[in-house]
Amino acid sequence: MGGDIPISGITSAQLLDGTHKLSVTVDGSTITTKLDGNQIDQRTDSSFSKGFIGFREDFAGNVDESADIKKVKVTSKGGDVLLDTDFTNGNPFNGGTVTPAGLHVGNRKDVLLQTNDSNKPLLRTEFTTTPGKTIRSARAYASAHGVYELQLNGETVGDQHLAPGWTDYKKRIQAQTYDVTSQVNNGANAFGAEVGDGWWAGKVGMWGPGMYSSTLGLIAQLRIDYTDGTHQVVKTDDSWTSHFGPYKAADNIDGETYDANAEQPGWDRPNYDDSDWNAVTVAPSTDTAKLEPQTDEPVRVTQELPALKRTESPGVAKGFIYDLGQNMVGVARMRISGKAGQTIKFRYAEELYKDGRFYVGNLRAAKVTDYYTFKTTGTVVYTPKFTQHGFRYIEISGVDTAPSSRT
Repeated sequence: MGGDIPISGITSAQLLDGTHKLSVTVDGSTITTKLDGNQIDQRTDSSFSKGFIGFREDFAGNVDESADIKKVKVTSKGGDVLLDTDFTNGNPFNGGTVTPAGLHVGNRKDVLLQTNDSNKPLLRTEFTTTPGKTIRSARAYASAHGVYELQLNGETVGDQHLAPGWTDYKKRIQAQTYDVTSQVNNGANAFGAEVGDGWWAGKVGMWGPGMYSSTLGLIAQLRIDYTDGTHQVVKTDDSWTSHFGPYKAADNIDGETYDANAEQPGWDRPNYDDSDWNAVTVAPSTDTAKLEPQTDEPVRVTQELPALKRTESPGVAKGFIYDLGQNMVGVARMRISGKAGQTIKFRYAEELYKDGRFYVGNLRAAKVTDYYTFKTTGTVVYTPKFTQHGFRYIEISGVDTAPSSRT
């Protein structure tokens, strides 16, 4: 929020000894900071459109500023409790390490509160076909800042993955066309999309994230032609609504994180109650002029490889390695079982060490890791959607029972 502020009434030695209470109150553009009940700073700053809850640790003046956070409580101006944790039930932040002393924050990392509002968006609208008319054909056209998957009346549109693909977005962005004649209902319809980072907002090689931008967007149009020669057009505009979806992360290189607790059942079907969804932002963009039909082959499933062997992963608790027999590029379809709130971790590798351990040294800084969190206790089939990996081996860890190699 600004430069260093001298703190009066307490010495460095006192600050480093024992437990202290730090409070930050934001009231409009006024930000007030208190330490152990004593105001140590107040300033006005109207440059923030939104804020984040978290901790920043550094080595100011060559002094280690690492700390153990005992408890965090966040309340709204109206008094509603937004967060109240002492970390006994897990870590709601995207970093730090939970220890008996609390949440340890160190290693010059920014640790931010993870909320569903930062998940990748779902976008939707509903429409009704013209009564008394017969549909001759229907086409959907779409592209995105990011990667997208269209949904129409509860069904996926097309068989393409990671559309619109990667081009030099500063020069051109590909658009796709889909025949959806068989998917349009006579009467009520729901049309929508899920959007992920892709090459637009994710990592590209060693660069990123936010290679081109950090803001995701969708442009889409559905044209219905009737047998009497008339037509109807449904397109992205300010009548659409948006809500967070289950994808907390969706990066081509680092992987995706899927939280089933954030699913919105029925969102892609007609007559869905979206009264608590948000209005979309219609952003003016010069990129519409860069749209052109896709000329290369789309990303599709061309082959499915079964797991040939399963072994325990050396040194990894509840970890199992699956061998597909050859290197390939794609994702895995996995049948996994777990308890409500349980998170399963998936890693990918092209080689193993001689002793059977997972070898990921060639991946360098790339995380190449997916996560799935269960909403309810049971068994699900999980297939990552907004990422891709090059691999022969899959390591699944955090499971109570090893998934079958025949999944």
